[in-house]
Amino acid sequence: SSSSSTGYKGVKRSRCRARRGWNFQARRKVGGRDTNFGTFDTAVEAAVAYARAVGEAEGEAAEEAVAATAAEAAAEAAA
Repeated sequence: SSSSSTGYKGVKRSRCRARRGWNFQARRKVGGRDTNFGTFDTAVEAAVAYARAVGEAEGEAAEEAVAATAAEAAAEAAA
């Protein structure tokens, strides 16, 4: 699903006081806490950063699940 007016999930448009203009933040709630993946000049850059961060997190979780399953299977086979 897309987020607000940016059209990208996990991307929020925000004011940049230092530059006196607008920028885009890539964010995601993880464990009830906001995780900020960075601030970018364009919504597309922020969306790419969000997608990479989410993909890496999901990839790590999948690798851990496979390793745990393999360890369980090896323990059962040894018993």
